Amino acid sequence: MVKELREAQSMLFEKASTYTKLIFGLAYGGFFAFWSGTRQYLAPRQIIWSALLVTISLILFVLFEVFNAAVLSHVAVKFARATTVPVVDLPASLQQFQSSNARIVKSLGIAWYPTFCLSLISGLVGVAIVLRGWVHWLYTTKP
Repeated sequence: MVKELREAQSMLFEKASTYTKLIFGLAYGGFFAFWSGTRQYLAPRQIIWSALLVTISLILFVLFEVFNAAVLSHVAVKFARATTVPVVDLPASLQQFQSSNARIVKSLGIAWYPTFCLSLISGLVGVAIVLRGWVHWLYTTKP
């Protein structure tokens, strides 16, 4: 039962992670496409602040993903080493692997929330600046 729960949790985490990466990737690409098309209608401060905030968001997201990939690769190598022991030693080796890596995996989960929130907030504020500037230009420009 516990094994099935862990497999379900792992599957849900993997799907959520893939979905988040896809949405963030599309959002960053869409923002910079929209930003470059509307830049001429924005005030210089709006251009700078929006680009800065979304770039900060992008950097946070990419740095976390690189860190995450490095840590998970390290854990995968340790798992491979833990499973290359004689069969009689395998349960003890897996138990030792699990206990030594539980803290690492938990730390990734803890680091994800503030990184995600900071990345999301800075990105949304950058988008809001561009949208506000563009909508302002639309309403103040004479046809």
